[in-house]
Amino acid sequence: MKHTLFRSYFLVLVFIGIISFPFLNDRFHFINDIESFENRRINQEPDFNIKKLDPFPEAFEKYYNDTFSLRNRAILIFNDYNALVFQKSPFPDKVIIGTNKWLYLAGKDIDLYLGRDRFTNDELKALCKELELKKKVVESRNCKFYVMITPGKAVVHPENIPFTYHRLNEQSWGEQLMEYMKTNSSINVIDLHTQLKEKAKSQTLYYRVDNHWNSLGAFYAANIAITEMSRDDKRLQPLNMSNYTLEKKVFKGGNIKQILGNPEYYHDTEVVFTPRVPLKATVAPSMNHPVPHWFPYPWEYEFENEIKNSTNPKLLIFSDSFGALIFPFLSENFSRTVKIFGGWSYIINEEIMDKEKPDVVLLVIHEPFIRNIFENLTKPK
Repeated sequence: MKHTLFRSYFLVLVFIGIISFPFLNDRFHFINDIESFENRRINQEPDFNIKKLDPFPEAFEKYYNDTFSLRNRAILIFNDYNALVFQKSPFPDKVIIGTNKWLYLAGKDIDLYLGRDRFTNDELKALCKELELKKKVVESRNCKFYVMITPGKAVVHPENIPFTYHRLNEQSWGEQLMEYMKTNSSINVIDLHTQLKEKAKSQTLYYRVDNHWNSLGAFYAANIAITEMSRDDKRLQPLNMSNYTLEKKVFKGGNIKQILGNPEYYHDTEVVFTPRVPLKATVAPSMNHPVPHWFPYPWEYEFENEIKNSTNPKLLIFSDSFGALIFPFLSENFSRTVKIFGGWSYIINEEIMDKEKPDVVLLVIHEPFIRNIFENLTKPK
């Protein structure tokens, strides 16, 4: 009898301790929480105003849900448990957990690979028309215009996609658009898909924990672009990989890994290219082009390289985030190379063109965001 009573009292005390701990921890800080890993603004504590009580309960609930004791640790433990034990994504609408600890973005990134929501004929026609208008704007300044569509990660490395995902069409969004443009426009299209998919059979070209290509993928992409451009200008020559020393190092980033709370059990490496001889291109003086007020990464907006005393053409790149790693490789062929990170708007900035006076303009479009082109249409002149 005494044993039963003791057990009952013990369980009551444990229960009270569990439900009281968050409040006690808020006051005495027995265990510190970790920083939030969510890529959003945390709700702030609302002001209490006796004259405006109606919105207060909802606002306070949102604040408490974002800040209760050890919240971030609890979320991280929950994420780790699902990922490790069940190989299940805690955010299935954002992240797909593949085999061999590969992570993929869900949403548009997987839809384009699976063949969902393909472009209609009207969309293809409208996209082609818009890119033709951009070409006209560029060529009116006596420049060559090229379009490069960068493949989604799953398109190049599908081998670690879970078997439960079935492709409805073997052609990705970018491949669908390129096929249409090749037969219905005069746009110079740089096809990365074919060669990168072939090279990915024996080499890793994208990060396992990030949706971007690594330096090796960027090197191959740059050489594909240079080879295509060299048809119009023989001064341009693809880079020789033997001129670099390649070394694998720990990759500490990973935008997909970050969504899961940067769990330690997801490891990755990056390929570091070290030139055996000094690079021809060095950092060039900046023109300090005005950064749009809406652009969230002003420190990444503008980059310039130059090859001093070179008579090679000048290159202007309008790119999304895929332009970062390809930029230094492309720079080795042009007397001046300027990269503008225009977000994911894919605008041809005429003011920048008029200041830079390039000979070649390259528009880099990541295929999940192709439809963003419709949001910033060029006005016909």
